[in-house]
Amino acid sequence: MKPMIDIVLTSCAESEVGDTAKQSDSDRRISSLADVGCDHGMLGISLATTSWVTQQQYIKLDEDKENTSHNDNNNRSKSISNGISFFPPTRIFGTDLSSMALENGGLVSLKKINEAMMPLSRFDNDLPIVFHVGDGLKPLQKGEADAIILAGMGIMTMMDILKDDVDRVHAKRIFVQPTNSRPQHLIMLYEKLQQSSEWMLRDETISYLGGRWYINAYFERYSGDADENSFRFPGHFLIHSDTEEAIDAYNSYVKHHLRWLKEDFERPKCVLEDEDKRWLEYIQSAEENAQWKVLSSWYSQ
Repeated sequence: MKPMIDIVLTSCAESEVGDTAKQSDSDRRISSLADVGCDHGMLGISLATTSWVTQQQYIKLDEDKENTSHNDNNNRSKSISNGISFFPPTRIFGTDLSSMALENGGLVSLKKINEAMMPLSRFDNDLPIVFHVGDGLKPLQKGEADAIILAGMGIMTMMDILKDDVDRVHAKRIFVQPTNSRPQHLIMLYEKLQQSSEWMLRDETISYLGGRWYINAYFERYSGDADENSFRFPGHFLIHSDTEEAIDAYNSYVKHHLRWLKEDFERPKCVLEDEDKRWLEYIQSAEENAQWKVLSSWYSQ
């Protein structure tokens, strides 16, 4: 859950400074977010708690600014510099087909947290989250979600959700965490989003939990020229990460799947899927890690 929270909040911080997406900050800012297939709602509640705490800090910052003498520039500057550098979503939605999961999980937890936080609030407000029972994004109103999260589900389910309702809710960012991170599946999902040049891959994180690799990614609606939005393979940002930890983790992920594909390839009458072939060719051409070419030498185009 934490890797997904981190990538969502990082994207919120980036929206405050602008980038190559050629959109204004107001167009890129996320004010509402929907966690689709939220189960017990812990991810949405965590993001709503972050939003609530940030709101309280902004209120405190405004109060400090009002109480600061207009002649005391040093104190005023210090107060402003202690503010928050990004705006997390101020409205969170959680949707799930299971009413029992929401009733016994999300709603119970939400009530307890609201009761605990009430004495700390500067206003009489609860966590900014609402749960809906329903299929995918269908419970949401038109234009209700600036961003959506698809986590803890297979890519076919994700692709079904992406097929119809994304435009209806006016989402401009999509965060994904497939349960199966095999390159073949990730390429199918990445291609689904990038094939029309409408969505651009903007960031990725990787984590290893319970003996499985999870790749988190987020895509943003692209408003530039279609030719500039070329297809980005899974791992694009992990290969070029600024942190050794992410590079090492992705390196281990690549080695793991190269071994897996090699075992499949060596079986009698095995035929690799087109997406597997594309990923192998991509890995062989990656200049960032010469070892990958050696490890994949068993495969020839």
